[in-house]
Amino acid sequence: MRCPVRALAVLGVAALIACEESTSPREDVMATADAFTRIGDSVTIADGSSAAVAYYGLADALRRARTFTPVTLTFDGRSEHWMALGTETVLYVAGNFSLALARPIPPPRSLLLWDPLSRRRVAQLVALGDGDVGLPQPGAQPSSLLTYSDGKGGMWVGTGGSQSSSVEIGDHCPTDSRLALPGLFSNCNLAQFQFQFQTTLDVPPFALPRNTAQGTHTMAMSKTTVAGVSISSRLMIENPLPPGLPPGTLVGRVSAAVADSVTFTYEVGNPSNVPVQLTFSDAQRFDIAVVSGTRNVWQWSADKAFAQIIGTHTWAPGETVTFTEKWLPTAAGPLIVTAWLVRTSERAGASAVFTVK
Repeated sequence: MRCPVRALAVLGVAALIACEESTSPREDVMATADAFTRIGDSVTIADGSSAAVAYYGLADALRRARTFTPVTLTFDGRSEHWMALGTETVLYVAGNFSLALARPIPPPRSLLLWDPLSRRRVAQLVALGDGDVGLPQPGAQPSSLLTYSDGKGGMWVGTGGSQSSSVEIGDHCPTDSRLALPGLFSNCNLAQFQFQFQTTLDVPPFALPRNTAQGTHTMAMSKTTVAGVSISSRLMIENPLPPGLPPGTLVGRVSAAVADSVTFTYEVGNPSNVPVQLTFSDAQRFDIAVVSGTRNVWQWSADKAFAQIIGTHTWAPGETVTFTEKWLPTAAGPLIVTAWLVRTSERAGASAVFTVK
């Protein structure tokens, strides 16, 4: 069966109306993934590959997780049984940063919902943190966006309400999900999400060709555990020093040597031809932290006290100062270490990716 396809792209998130055959509530995971791939193919033909990202992403997530979760929604006051899958994407940029501390980009979480009796009826919640549901307003951005398609040509968006989510990371995905691209390292873990939301659905306040949506709806889901996947990607940038580095700027570099313990080596160098003097507000000079996904698993200074004594240190032109510390691993898998100077105006932050088996 072939049907017209329309697309709505808001904040880079595609919410799509597509046609697909009906199916039984007892869906097979891989068959469902194949069905969403076919939807993506039809969307690509109609609207181009960028509009099909959401459906291809759902198909990919189903193949990685090999599971989904039956959930109960309240739609216009009546209970309905849908299927759901949660996803999270965590992106880290790792490298040598002289002016800013490397940190994770806040991870968007998505709740993907579809009616098992008709895949044409879909909803997607993209959460950027707990808070309101709505469209962006000038000077502000809501914490999430919710779109709903009735599968009959109507598209609504959430314009009010609230949502919250949390996640627990589990084992590696059952498929080989590592992505190898120059400088990009990705890993897939199974995850258990908890989502809850309630919203009012309105006709979008902007024109959509042939949109048949009229009136408003309400949609809600109480706190529900939903299976899914967490994709953790780390982009390693080699020597990302900005052009025209100001004289007197320090450059940091950190590395990890993994054995029974992990040895971190943090080097802070002065590549300029002028000396650099820093004043520290106490006896601490640097700190080191290890992160797994979005969780901080270790920080060197956490169990230490430092003398409250102001001190200075001068880096001569071309000089490098090296700090070395050891960590007995309490986490395994791909990790990211970040090191930086503290109690001073210059950070010389640096990050690196390493793996503990």
